Amino acid sequence: MTDTPPVNDAEAQIMSTLRRFSRGIITFNPDLVLSALDPDDGALVYQPEERPDALHTRADVERYVSTLNRVIGGFADTRVVDTKVDIMGEFAHVYVRFWCRIYQVDGEPMDGQVRQTFVLRRHDHDWYVRHYHESRQILGFPVVEVKE
Repeated sequence: MTDTPPVNDAEAQIMSTLRRFSRGIITFNPDLVLSALDPDDGALVYQPEERPDALHTRADVERYVSTLNRVIGGFADTRVVDTKVDIMGEFAHVYVRFWCRIYQVDGEPMDGQVRQTFVLRRHDHDWYVRHYHESRQILGFPVVEVKE
């Protein structure tokens, strides 16, 4: 998922979890996505960009991923722009920005950058996604410059 090598073993484990999550999404495989999610249903927040509300159970995420192929025909040309990983004990916050082409089921491509934030929790010697949020950079929306 990232072109830069992980800084430490914990970061390598986190990136492995995120690669598993991403593979599950791009292959429409709910089992792969669920394997990356925190098994504690009560803590889950999953907010994809096209939904007005978040999903809060593994069953809802499973149904969501199972139906993605009804609106998405496939993914191509996916490449990570940048990542930022911050590990705080048993929790980690990860920001990922990537560019991709998403094909709609009618074959029409949508190009753009997707931004993702993840909160992961470590338990049982592995890292699991506890909170996920994605957004897309909307073409034509004015960019607010931040200058020092």
